[in-house]
Amino acid sequence: MTDKMRKNIDLVLPSVSDIRDACVQRLTELLTAKEGIETTHATDNKGMSQDQICIHYDPERLSLGEVRELAKRYTTRQTARLSVFVYIETIYNRKRKHSALFRYIETFYNSKRLHQTLNYQCPDQFERIYTQ
Repeated sequence: MTDKMRKNIDLVLPSVSDIRDACVQRLTELLTAKEGIETTHATDNKGMSQDQICIHYDPERLSLGEVRELAKRYTTRQTARLSVFVYIETIYNRKRKHSALFRYIETFYNSKRLHQTLNYQCPDQFERIYTQ
């Protein structure tokens, strides 16, 4: 079973605007050669979204953090500037989906949404007012 990580090309290689660029090809070759990464390819989204680099990796051999570090390290070799990475993790098994959903609800959604019991304020805002 593999997981997949996607990175927008303009974030990974800021000076590159085309997926057919030699820098993109070299980056995919470097990443694919790494043990634990099954394949890496660039996707052309035909104007619908930004072009992306997809990295398919084995989560048993590499963690998502290790894949991010590899991408960052190899990208730094390709460009002089260090990029900010945005990633989309595709989650395949049910247990990880539930865990990710729970983390999202508890850490982001519940802290931002307005709660009736808090006089229609978000918890963060209510705590700031309450502690003053």
